[in-house]
Amino acid sequence: MNRGAAALLVAAYVFFLGLTLASGLLWRTEELLEAWLLAVLVLAGLATGSLALLMIGHLFSEAWLRPIRLPLEAAASTLPLVAALLIPVAAGADLVFPWAAGPVSGIPHLRQLYFDQPFVLFRGVVIVITWIGVAMMVLWRGRDPRVSAPGLALVAFTTAVSVIDWVSSREPTWWSSLFAFAYAVTQLTGAMALALLLALLQPGWRPDRRRYHSLQQAAITLALLTFWVWFAQFLVIWMANLPSEAAWYISRAQGGWLWLKLFVIIPSLLIALALLLPTEPGRTRFVLAAAFLLLNYLAHMIWIVRPASSSVSHLTWMDLLVWLALGALWGTWIAGIRTAWMSASLPSAESRSG
Repeated sequence: MNRGAAALLVAAYVFFLGLTLASGLLWRTEELLEAWLLAVLVLAGLATGSLALLMIGHLFSEAWLRPIRLPLEAAASTLPLVAALLIPVAAGADLVFPWAAGPVSGIPHLRQLYFDQPFVLFRGVVIVITWIGVAMMVLWRGRDPRVSAPGLALVAFTTAVSVIDWVSSREPTWWSSLFAFAYAVTQLTGAMALALLLALLQPGWRPDRRRYHSLQQAAITLALLTFWVWFAQFLVIWMANLPSEAAWYISRAQGGWLWLKLFVIIPSLLIALALLLPTEPGRTRFVLAAAFLLLNYLAHMIWIVRPASSSVSHLTWMDLLVWLALGALWGTWIAGIRTAWMSASLPSAESRSG
């Protein structure tokens, strides 16, 4: 990438980022902020999931990391963009979070204090600073367990806190000790699917057989773990048979959300597993499996986040516009990062991981 093209890319990025932030800050409507929140949560999940996969690979020296390291690094590098896109959500918190609109009745006093708005916003700032700091250290130091070990612990803890603050707090009377872990596993699966797609669709990309099988096994493991943790949470809540806990699933069985679960989320995961299970799936089958895993992640995030809204409990045309705009912005960042790194003749993903 020459300097002129790089300057044009930066100018276009700054313009569109300013436009999206301005619209998010000034045009405060429930439809816009609900669409914005869902899009940012999806992007944050892909970015933090990619960062966590990088650190897991550094710690366990897994062979699957090498072929997909560059896509994972590019996705993890978007965390500053995710932090900027969270600003409109913070500015319009009273429209999407019950605790920001006033005291919430029916929850314990300590939980009421925990969801005090200034305290939640302070935690949000600490969370994104931690994510960006860990990402900078990991991307700078490369394969260094001294960075990845504490970094993974920090990202795991702050991710759990963010899930409580930004997702489950939209239904503050509901609580599940397994939810944060299940949500984090979903992020890892989505990040793996995206990295696989970006790598597999690159012309001429073909890892050696051992690493190819490692990628296959890692994808199968994450897909099975995703299925199991969400089934385990459902089973625990069903066996407990408590109305306050079952309400979370009841709200997601109404208004067409049950059909999304039965005809998109579960089938996409099972199809991906079926495509991955053969001893050595071909390139086309691997691409399809990754695409179905990514579809599962996107549909599952919609099913988790949107039914919690009290005002916009369905998808609207605003969702499509916001998702396309923020998705294009996020994708442009990734494309620019990958091109810049390759043009600068930095060590390849494989050489830096081994």
